[in-house]
Amino acid sequence: MCKLINLRHVEADDMVIEQINSIGRLTNLQELPAFSVREDDRHKLTELSSLAQLHGRLCIKNLENATNCPFMLNFPLAQLVGLEYLYIRNCGELRSIEGLRFLKSLERLSIIGCPKLLQLDEGDEQVGSLTLLHELWIHNTVLLKMVPLKAPFRLSNV
Repeated sequence: MCKLINLRHVEADDMVIEQINSIGRLTNLQELPAFSVREDDRHKLTELSSLAQLHGRLCIKNLENATNCPFMLNFPLAQLVGLEYLYIRNCGELRSIEGLRFLKSLERLSIIGCPKLLQLDEGDEQVGSLTLLHELWIHNTVLLKMVPLKAPFRLSNV
């Protein structure tokens, strides 16, 4: 993969993307349809910190495999300012999504399978500044009591 450092787009199914080692070296990548966190040395959350060019969509799955899942301390969400769609799935210990308020380009947010999520961000009231957000999907987040958003959006909590 080191010869593909200028790669900007990857369109492949999840199983193919999981086979890409050192995905963090693809520093010009603009879209990543699926990022499955793994317990081994491939696809660690910290690799996303190198992907500051990401905009468009990012799907993060299998967060239960992340050692820092409870607070996502090493997750570089605030660096992904051009991100338009964020999909977070299966993080049973996640309590807060740090840096969400910095995603000013975010249009769609899906949070599924995070039953211990208490708040969207440490500065929950600032999350209301996501004025482009028009679609919010929340599923299996029974502890989340408040969604402090001001923009008009479609809310679905199935």
